[in-house]
Amino acid sequence: MHVITSLANSIAHFFVKKGWGRDEKYEIYRYGCEVILSALITLVLVAVCGFLFQMEGAAFLFYITFLILRRYCGGYHAGTYLKCNMIFTVTMLLVLFGIMQCEKIPIIVLVITACFSFLVIAKLSPITHKDKPLTEPEAQLYRKIAISISGVLLSLVA
Repeated sequence: MHVITSLANSIAHFFVKKGWGRDEKYEIYRYGCEVILSALITLVLVAVCGFLFQMEGAAFLFYITFLILRRYCGGYHAGTYLKCNMIFTVTMLLVLFGIMQCEKIPIIVLVITACFSFLVIAKLSPITHKDKPLTEPEAQLYRKIAISISGVLLSLVA
């Protein structure tokens, strides 16, 4: 069993044992604990990456932007929390390194990259997953929101 799942089980069991929750809702408590623990770990990873690059503000700005876009664009779902956190951490480090290099990159390259990102989002979003299916109306709404958000971000870059 994975560490986050094991800890979430212990916390949910503790809640039920103390009478703070009902036995029949144990799975809901466990899942809620997993989500909270995963979010806390991600926040710590963002803070550590930001600290390593001395770019805490940029790290948290990226994370907030990532959360908003990810909600409406969809994307890859890792099979474990460990794999998810590893992929996210590598992505975070690459983004922070890229931000550090922005001054060395001609503005036209940055604008072309931003335009390309916008086109990919416009063409592919939302990317669904079997565990998070979307109805056709939801998919259309998410697509419009994703395009709108990425359009605003593109206008900030350009």
